[in-house]
Amino acid sequence: MTAYPKYPSELARKNQSLLAGRLRWPVGALAACWDLENRFPGWRVSWLRENTSPGFERPAGFWATWDVDGHHAEVFRQDAGELAERLAEGVPEHVYGKEGCPWCLRHAGWRRVRL
Repeated sequence: MTAYPKYPSELARKNQSLLAGRLRWPVGALAACWDLENRFPGWRVSWLRENTSPGFERPAGFWATWDVDGHHAEVFRQDAGELAERLAEGVPEHVYGKEGCPWCLRHAGWRRVRL
């Protein structure tokens, strides 16, 4: 059984709410993030606005990160529904062995996995 971090805490939600207001997230984005975090424990979900910096272009959308049991993964989708489908697939438990975790090695080795 995976032990999930105590997230989202009341303080984390308050801070995210303040950021959403200051960064002018679209209506409903904050509620969608909280809904996804409630439905998929262990994932931290946020909204990212469009990035137009050369070399770093990205449309606006939802960004989820997973830092549990040795796995470090991130998922970006423009639509909350598409993100929910990917989060539902989950992340397997980390394998601590001398050969390393097969999931981590298959996806990225020591770096954050982009799903």
